[in-house]
Amino acid sequence: MIREFASRLWALGRGKQAARELDGETAPFYQLLVGGGQQGGVMRFGQLVTAVPARLAPQAVRRIITFYKAERLPRESFLEFVDRRGIDSFRSELAGMAAGTAENVFIDWGEQQKFVLQVARGECST
Repeated sequence: MIREFASRLWALGRGKQAARELDGETAPFYQLLVGGGQQGGVMRFGQLVTAVPARLAPQAVRRIITFYKAERLPRESFLEFVDRRGIDSFRSELAGMAAGTAENVFIDWGEQQKFVLQVARGECST
């Protein structure tokens, strides 16, 4: 079952969101999306479930996998599961994580120092 999920991991995505304030400090956040990929020859975009502190992203993914394993129908793909259960069910599963805390919540993955929001000029800023 995990192997099947891993082969379809592209159906679960993340996008980096600049930051959010937690307890008066800036923390890096990731947006978690589900339902993206290709099914039946049709390409589809993932739908936003929630944004969580970067350090809680692995825990959020584990919750999604546990939810899928516990609630899926026999031979139901992850995309089929997303369609059947709907985005709101995933939001319920991850409720409260956006305000959650974790060790080093203010340090992004792969970094040693606290997260600092850096704004640069680019196509996204025009």
